[in-house]
Amino acid sequence: GGLLVLLIGLLSLAVQPADSVYLIQMICVAVATWLVYDTETQLSLKQGLPPINQLFTWALLGFANVLVFMGTQSDRMAVLRRLFLAIATQFILLSVCYEVVFYCSLSIVLALWLRHKHLSPRYNSAPS
Repeated sequence: GGLLVLLIGLLSLAVQPADSVYLIQMICVAVATWLVYDTETQLSLKQGLPPINQLFTWALLGFANVLVFMGTQSDRMAVLRRLFLAIATQFILLSVCYEVVFYCSLSIVLALWLRHKHLSPRYNSAPS
């Protein structure tokens, strides 16, 4: 699931450049994906939940919330991308299996709907 979020984030970089906060959010998604993988591996080996994973998970949950408010871009799609990555980090850390795929699908549909609404002459014309 986290790899899908990273792929969407990288594809959106090809469409529109991003600021450093966006890149930090991408790193947070990658770390969250690794934390979930490592925790699952440790638990399957019956080694218990490592305390360092607990610490990093809680720190990442808090840090992802703060990053949302640090961006400088005011474009609607840029703000939507920042929100997508901030929520995705938390979703990855709290999901069990394939829930992140649903989140990505929902976010893509939302972004496409907003883009369509923005480009549609019906919504952009002034009322007569």
